[in-house]
Amino acid sequence: MPDPQLQISHSEFSHALSNLALALPRKGREMDVRIDFDGALVRMTTAGVEVSLDGKGRWPGFVLAPLRPLVKMRSNLPDADPLAIRYSGGRFYVQGWSVSASWHDVGSEPASIPLNPTILHLLQFKASMTEAKLVSSSLCSAVMTAEGRAQKLMLRAQDILRPLGITLRDLEELLDRKIKTPNK
Repeated sequence: MPDPQLQISHSEFSHALSNLALALPRKGREMDVRIDFDGALVRMTTAGVEVSLDGKGRWPGFVLAPLRPLVKMRSNLPDADPLAIRYSGGRFYVQGWSVSASWHDVGSEPASIPLNPTILHLLQFKASMTEAKLVSSSLCSAVMTAEGRAQKLMLRAQDILRPLGITLRDLEELLDRKIKTPNK
């Protein structure tokens, strides 16, 4: 099977990357962007931001690629128009430039979440989704980072609340209840 490849407009891709930059957190968690194709439109989705642009080619699944390097490369896009994007050997290519990425044959609709989700949003998202839906929504790395951050916060809170007899287990149970009943 030949590698998935698309042709897209240089200016539309540059504009799409500018819009996706809105989802980048200033620091901390890494975000992935999901890139899929419906036969006419290339859709790029991450953390509450979705952009679409015209495309031509063959792309029977979706790619998850790290957002930050893509956004950084927009100021150095190759001069070609149209741009060739493809996936091959564990890498997502824009002309000759590439970044490590993953290919997923089975596509599903990404779930929508708020722009710049909080740690709690990401933990609630994970609790309400199947593993496949989590992967297809390009938020695995953000969720893993949120889980690590939540654990560090609970350890700090445990140290502060220890004189009141509140344990790490108490805090974990509280967080579990908060994740399961988000509006309380």
